[in-house]
Amino acid sequence: MQRYSQWLPEADMRKVIDTLPAAASDGTAQGGQSLDLTEALHLEAYFPDTTCVKLHIHFPVDWVLLRDGARTLMKAAILIHKRGLQARMKDPEVFLNRMNRLCMKTTHARRKKDAKRARKGVLRERKKRSGIIAAHAERHRELLREHWRETDLTEGAARQIMERITTVLERLPQAIRQAHERIIGERQVKNTEKILSLYESHAAVYVRGKAGAEVEFGSRLLLGEAASGVIVDWELVDGKP
Repeated sequence: MQRYSQWLPEADMRKVIDTLPAAASDGTAQGGQSLDLTEALHLEAYFPDTTCVKLHIHFPVDWVLLRDGARTLMKAAILIHKRGLQARMKDPEVFLNRMNRLCMKTTHARRKKDAKRARKGVLRERKKRSGIIAAHAERHRELLREHWRETDLTEGAARQIMERITTVLERLPQAIRQAHERIIGERQVKNTEKILSLYESHAAVYVRGKAGAEVEFGSRLLLGEAASGVIVDWELVDGKP
């Protein structure tokens, strides 16, 4: 996928693709299509449509985002620990186990009589744990930045680990604020302000009202089809719909 994405710039790819419908159509200067197709491509009719390119993400429950952040940060810390670089902290597995237990407490809180109050209490504890985990991960990132040459990691591998930590550290505060607003503050967060994934920053909410897919998460794809069903134009729209 990475090779394909970097194989040809989109502007150059557009030039290639745009010549194909013209060459396959019956409206060329020579009076016929030049690709020797069994049937020419008719471009008199054009049918636009939209769809959602779904992202491979779980349903974006606010408190699950905090779990995702803790997992990514502590797994990165484990990789750094294995290279002999250790900042002062407990075993990263301890933090993962604690966060998992808090996730289970959040789930079970729904069945309690005072469910709302219990969920708020658990979230406050998870916010505190998330802050501690983020601080440990930041120290490990700086440790790796200064001493990666002393490990068996290549520069690219070390950079990837550091970028993974940086990505989560940048988005985790927004995820915490969002969870606070919705669970503790009991205030609705606008779709344009929501964070749906710590890893897919372009994810957006699409309320399409389809049977079995009332709401979808991903990117909007505009498609243009010829009468024969051949796609002759497209645009992938990042950001909010």
